[in-house]
Amino acid sequence: MEFYVIMVRFFQEFINLIRIRQLRNSGKNMRSAGMLKIAPMTLEGCVVRISDVISYVGKDIEDAMTVGIIKEDDLPEEVVNVLGKDNKSMINRLIGDIVIHSYRKPYLEFSEEVYQALEVLFGFISTHIHHHPTLVKENEKLTRLVKQLYNAFYDDLTDDGNDDSGIDNHVRKMIETYQETPNELIVSDYLSGMTDSYALQVYCDRFLPKQHGEMI
Repeated sequence: MEFYVIMVRFFQEFINLIRIRQLRNSGKNMRSAGMLKIAPMTLEGCVVRISDVISYVGKDIEDAMTVGIIKEDDLPEEVVNVLGKDNKSMINRLIGDIVIHSYRKPYLEFSEEVYQALEVLFGFISTHIHHHPTLVKENEKLTRLVKQLYNAFYDDLTDDGNDDSGIDNHVRKMIETYQETPNELIVSDYLSGMTDSYALQVYCDRFLPKQHGEMI
């Protein structure tokens, strides 16, 4: 499950980064282009955004190979020549490149060579992994899983007769101003803070019958 969730997140994050760069190069205003809401407002925010891409891009390739969606020989040559063909090589090249080319600048930037390789890699991931029939099918399952968990947590939060649920305990740990947040956002925060494996475990506990030995 983790591989499929990560791939969706990577796809969204990287397309945002590409669109920001294209807008900057074209001289268009990000606000008028509807992009302001996804642009980090600080260098720290930029580091968080790009770190997400660096952390997952190589791992996603390796995971795709592990589950048999792609083979190592499928990777574009221009990507392998610049970034390498495994997670360790890609992380090392991306981090080293962005540190060197962002030094003493008020923004983060890859070299043109590395950025072009990333664009090619993104296109490859989009075509051969993100839209692979297996992944599309799994995404449909994940959509149902998230919707069912969201509805269940919302019911827990708004049930005045039950104040000992997981999400109720989560809210009680927060500051008073957060506790005044709309229920919809609280549920979204609670759900998005779960790891993939934990969310799957919670789903199984809530919606699937428990198995006792050979008997259900």
